[in-house]
Amino acid sequence: MGAHAPQRLVSTAWLEARLSTPEVHPVEVRFSADTQDGSPGLIPGSVAVHWKRLLWDDYRREFATAETLSSRLFELGVGQGTIPVFYGEEPQFGAYALWVLQARGLSENARYLDGGLEAWHGLGLPLGTAVDVPARLAADLPLSIPGADEINPFSTVAIGREELRESLHDAQSLLIDMRSPEEFSGERVTPWSMGFDHGAERAGHIPGAVHLHIRDLLDDLGRVRPLEELQATFEQVGLDSARQAITYCRLSHRASLGWLILTDVLNTQGVRVYDGSWTEWGSVVGLPIER
Repeated sequence: MGAHAPQRLVSTAWLEARLSTPEVHPVEVRFSADTQDGSPGLIPGSVAVHWKRLLWDDYRREFATAETLSSRLFELGVGQGTIPVFYGEEPQFGAYALWVLQARGLSENARYLDGGLEAWHGLGLPLGTAVDVPARLAADLPLSIPGADEINPFSTVAIGREELRESLHDAQSLLIDMRSPEEFSGERVTPWSMGFDHGAERAGHIPGAVHLHIRDLLDDLGRVRPLEELQATFEQVGLDSARQAITYCRLSHRASLGWLILTDVLNTQGVRVYDGSWTEWGSVVGLPIER
């Protein structure tokens, strides 16, 4: 990540220099459901949490409410006066947490660690108890909940299935599939790296979508590529100032990283993520697909 990166994307150097800052709370968002929520993460001073138990409703396939998210984060020590820095075993999990918080109006002080654990490991930075860091400053108050009279931020960063379906033939929209080549082509439902191959009833992609693998936006350590390279990559798939970008993937993790790069690095306005992504579109009866 170069000098172009805005404040919300922070580098490994930025976080390493602040490991002894009690207000800075690194939060490791993990894929494994075996994670013991609140246990120490791999970066010194961090806490680990399962992505779904932090960010989703307990019973419905939707985000937790702002009240629930604020309460869950407060249990991890995050609240008013703290700076949570989200990172993942894979970079997209940190971005997903930030995106969900923004959709619920809670992202004001949140940060995304560029490259996540992939970059931290690759640069040989200290892990676990290798560095003696002071205890994190536990927040006295949970994050403030947006008032009922405030604009609902969800519709500004996310799009649902029916609205997306209506936009498929809209020349002002550009639907970007950020999955692996094998997922986009319909060879698999999941990338080869995951081993298993399930999560949707059908394979393929949404009609009219252009393909841009999320890894094409990242360097070998999972960090965001330089600004000029990003601009050229998005121009190659047809994105310009006259079109609104909509990103999707399998579960919207990779799509949320694409959203963050477009929004914060390229300053692209109006970017939204299809929340249901392929797990929904590929399983709903009657929805069209291409292969």
